[in-house]
Amino acid sequence: MTAATVSRRQLFRPDLWSASIGAGGGVGWQARAAAEMPAPDLTVLMLSRAGFGARPAEVEAARAMGAQACHEQQLDREAVEDDAEDACQADTQPT
Repeated sequence: MTAATVSRRQLFRPDLWSASIGAGGGVGWQARAAAEMPAPDLTVLMLSRAGFGARPAEVEAARAMGAQACHEQQLDREAVEDDAEDACQADTQPT
């Protein structure tokens, strides 16, 4: 059995794993060296680590403003519009 003929459903069957691996067949993939890996998209990496990921429009805006400006914008607490949060807290705070 070759890698091209293994379906996803067959891939998770233990009897096929033991037969193909035991026979030296494997599942047809190899790890790649770091030099063969594509370069990471640093803008997307920064946005995903600074928050919960970004939509495509946010990625393009970050690319347009540059990494340093985007980072400063992420850290600027005063620029965040949190009127709804303030109103919510005012309703729940004891007076």
